[in-house]
Amino acid sequence: MRSTLLKCFLLFVIALSAKAAATGQTLIHYWHFNNIDTTWADHTPTETILKADFSIIDVNKTGVLYKTQPGVSAAYASYADLHHPGGSDTAVINWNSHMGQPTGWTFRARNPSDSMELLLFMPTTGYKNLALKFATETSSAASGMKYQLYDYSVDSGSTWHTTALSKIADTTITTYDSVTIHFSDVADPLVMNNPKFVFRIRFSGQDTGTSGNNRFDNFSLEGTPTTAVKNVNASAHVCDLFPNPATNVLNIHTDIAENKTIAVYSIAGQKVLAAEQDGNSIAIPVSTLAPGMYYITIRSTSFSYTTKFSKR
Repeated sequence: MRSTLLKCFLLFVIALSAKAAATGQTLIHYWHFNNIDTTWADHTPTETILKADFSIIDVNKTGVLYKTQPGVSAAYASYADLHHPGGSDTAVINWNSHMGQPTGWTFRARNPSDSMELLLFMPTTGYKNLALKFATETSSAASGMKYQLYDYSVDSGSTWHTTALSKIADTTITTYDSVTIHFSDVADPLVMNNPKFVFRIRFSGQDTGTSGNNRFDNFSLEGTPTTAVKNVNASAHVCDLFPNPATNVLNIHTDIAENKTIAVYSIAGQKVLAAEQDGNSIAIPVSTLAPGMYYITIRSTSFSYTTKFSKR
């Protein structure tokens, strides 16, 4: 009887652990657009690449690019700019906000957008179980494009597919809507752990010349590491940071001595410090940081941990 109860308890614990592992997601890339130069609010060339505001992999390998579709005449080229929403839009856009970002600028893809494509360069190196999230709306039922069409590339844009997508299109509305698109590793294993991954949005349904636009905010790509990752939480005492708040040095102690990559990010998602070191105890100099709140990510081959700390 005792053996049966023990087995049932172990199965229950395993089931809970599996559920936690399935739902736990890491923020890989994030665009909130609030730090863009405000000259974008007037007019910007279409071939301008916007790097992510945050990337756990490498900001310089990311990009949002609004460009003419291959084979389309340059006479139909459109452009992107910024929009500052208000009123009822504010609460909806705050969906999928990360790092304490307030509602600010949103990205606006201007007509004639039927000749354009919006590309998101998002390497997935080291990650699987991917999910893309963003808020979107059309400017009006009369002039904004009615449909957004989705596909992706695993070879930097040479070929395009929809096999792994949980949805391939959306009908747009005139108030910001939340969109989540999942990528199936089973349907297409090439979407995971891929440095050449690109997502594409195209537009169709109507076109009223140069008026009208489709708007986007809070693009994020989330996933889980492809390697086995130890479940790290406060009660496990796998990773301790002290003192917190820190003044000159932030000490990190873990029960894992293997080599670790450490990155410190501002509340706006900008990387401000980086280090690579092995051993159980690591000292990170933080005296040059401005007072405030920061994120720190500690990664190795067997675990990953992200938390906040304060600098005074």
